[in-house]
Amino acid sequence: MVGVRWGVLAVVAAGLLAGCGAETAGEAPPGILYGSPIEPTQIDPGYYGTPGRMTLVEMEALSARVTADIPYWARRGIVIGSVGPMPDGSGISVMTTDGSVSDRENLMKRYATDAIAISAGTVSTAGG
Repeated sequence: MVGVRWGVLAVVAAGLLAGCGAETAGEAPPGILYGSPIEPTQIDPGYYGTPGRMTLVEMEALSARVTADIPYWARRGIVIGSVGPMPDGSGISVMTTDGSVSDRENLMKRYATDAIAISAGTVSTAGG
């Protein structure tokens, strides 16, 4: 099972906040929940970050592709513990047992993107 990513909650909350105050019926406010990167001024005028590289929809789609391929990667010796969007919109985070550069290179090659961050770790389940 893919681990819970608290960063996703922050991204979703930011997208919901970006939509606050949109009163016009049928008019979707800009923001990551609607398929466009969130702009710095949509959260807080004092926020000086950069817009996300990918939308939440794009990151979730890439995460879903990697998650669907977990058996493929396991057959090649890459054990994936979790996959999820990065809270800053820069891509996805994939936790593998090794967290190696070669794991990242293999993932980047298969999915034709460098928007993949790799970390090392394992997932443990409660009570077992």
